[in-house]
Amino acid sequence: MATTSSVNTAKNGRYVGPGDPIDSLVWGDHAPTNSPFYYMPVIASSLDFFLWNLNNTGYVAAQWTETLVDVGSGTTAFAPAAGGLVLTGAGNEDDGGQTQMLRAFTPAAGKIALFYCRIQFSEATQYDWRIGWSNTDTAVIASAPTHGATFHKEDNDTIVNGATNDGGTESDTANLITSFAAATDYDFGIVINGVTDVKFCYKLASAAEWTMVTKTTDLPTDPLRATFAGLNGEATADTFQVSRAIVAWML
Repeated sequence: MATTSSVNTAKNGRYVGPGDPIDSLVWGDHAPTNSPFYYMPVIASSLDFFLWNLNNTGYVAAQWTETLVDVGSGTTAFAPAAGGLVLTGAGNEDDGGQTQMLRAFTPAAGKIALFYCRIQFSEATQYDWRIGWSNTDTAVIASAPTHGATFHKEDNDTIVNGATNDGGTESDTANLITSFAAATDYDFGIVINGVTDVKFCYKLASAAEWTMVTKTTDLPTDPLRATFAGLNGEATADTFQVSRAIVAWML
């Protein structure tokens, strides 16, 4: 696990002594090594980590940049729902939008950033979506972000890829999921490991085991923001539900 010297793995309480400072702990071997939680901080700390948890603090719109698209009449909106967040597009093709965290992580050698979410969609095939890390960009579906590390699915297919964009040219992993399904919860995690590689973690929410694919990259030191985006692929009012989400990075 790539960490700085100030970050340690969680220590079992049965050991004697004061242990490591609680604000510099990650889950480490107490989580599966191929999951994003292996690198996740135990608690938020103003000293070592930034940590946002949708299910603890909720979604505060003022802390995000929302860009909504209504092609015709109707209302597209993000709204809290069942402890999470739902984007509902109005009933036109290409209705939808995105939300992007105002606070940003800047990749650097020795620094780790984590993105995790559990999502599902009312429509699988006729829907575009992109989630993960992007530079400041209000339309990450219309064109790939200039820099970032994201999962994405295009309209008119059921294939999910991981992608990095290191200066204008996006490159994908091999297909990660080929039969993405509607009304089904999926877990996705992205770990940015310094500026050299990105780990894409994914599974059905109902599955016990994660799959992880590591992609070599050369991320620039350009601020990246947690991003959720989706657009209807046909004239139906589709929904994009985020039931769990965590964003964290080393300060």
